[in-house]
Amino acid sequence: MNVKLLTDTDAKPVLLNLIQTCDDIYIAVAWAGRNSVVDTLILHKGKLRNVVIGTHMYQTNPLVLRQLMPISEAKCMPPDGRLFHPTYSRQECASLLWSVAIT
Repeated sequence: MNVKLLTDTDAKPVLLNLIQTCDDIYIAVAWAGRNSVVDTLILHKGKLRNVVIGTHMYQTNPLVLRQLMPISEAKCMPPDGRLFHPTYSRQECASLLWSVAIT
């Protein structure tokens, strides 16, 4: 397993590369905004196996949720219960620990 600590400036190019080169993508993030990482995920939606994006505190951009609605591997649920804040993402070609959201 290859593990690398990423700074905020390092994360974007690494994520873009992983999205483009991996066969399967599993994502769990606390929130998501509109940006090139999300755009690239949507372009590679056939690789998505499981997508979990938090909606607590209404930080996730509604347009991102609308883009994900047609994708069966992504589910949108209203915020309920404890604050959702994952710190793990699994991809088949690499393991990447991160606590930054795709904003």
